[in-house]
Amino acid sequence: MPKTILIADDNANVRTLVKDYLIEKGYRVATAENGREAIFVARHEKPDLILLDIMMPEMDGYEFIPVYRKESDTPIILLTAKLEESDKVLGLELGADDYLLKPFNSKELVTRVNTILKRTEMLQKVKKKNEELTSKNKYINQKLKTFIEQSKSIDKEAIIDPDTGLYKYSF
Repeated sequence: MPKTILIADDNANVRTLVKDYLIEKGYRVATAENGREAIFVARHEKPDLILLDIMMPEMDGYEFIPVYRKESDTPIILLTAKLEESDKVLGLELGADDYLLKPFNSKELVTRVNTILKRTEMLQKVKKKNEELTSKNKYINQKLKTFIEQSKSIDKEAIIDPDTGLYKYSF
């Protein structure tokens, strides 16, 4: 099943250009023209990655990130014309995973998308494996606890054979 990318940008030309390119590369694409709509679409589409403009009406990218981060850890790449280093730093500090300046090269965009999706997939596999191991550890700990409890009761019932000095158990 193709990965879903949400493009949130108030510029229809950018949305269309990026959407067409991502569809050509095999992605499923959802779009939103402002931050509020992006929240709604993200909640329903459950995208694998979000391409987010900073300067949008109603709710900008900086407002979107903390709201959505309360609900999801979906990777976010900021797409913006803001050149100041402080803008980049703020976006990353709020929870964006990457930052790409407009105008951008389509190949670079797709490379960044692919890289982040691969990293996210790898982290999800590690998380799943960790959960499996945690579950197995709980099972083993429970079995060990049961064994220790049974061992304690066996020791109480043990009788030392005076001739051999060995334990004899009465069951």
